[in-house]
Amino acid sequence: MNISAPCVVSLVWRLEDAQGNLIDELSDPVEFFFGGVDLLAKVEEALADQEVGFEAVLHLEPEHAFGEYNPDLVFFEERSIFPDQVEPGMQFDDVPEGAATQGMPADAIYT
Repeated sequence: MNISAPCVVSLVWRLEDAQGNLIDELSDPVEFFFGGVDLLAKVEEALADQEVGFEAVLHLEPEHAFGEYNPDLVFFEERSIFPDQVEPGMQFDDVPEGAATQGMPADAIYT
């Protein structure tokens, strides 16, 4: 069966920066909806018409992924407004009570 929209694909990946440093690695498959908005367009292009077991190495420029680094989107808050147990990779999908970053857009979400 070849991958074509609409379908669900299971992916694993290893994400590295331009210098080959590991950023993220997913060894347990995660399901994504192919043909929607779950995947980056360049990833969907690479998967289109491929078969189960397909492997690829993709080089994504910022404009094909999450964009250029923007220091204006980095916010610093007091440690005390977050839960006691915070680990790398955790996400916070709301503005924590007590957040006070000056100049933060009113509609910003902490992630």
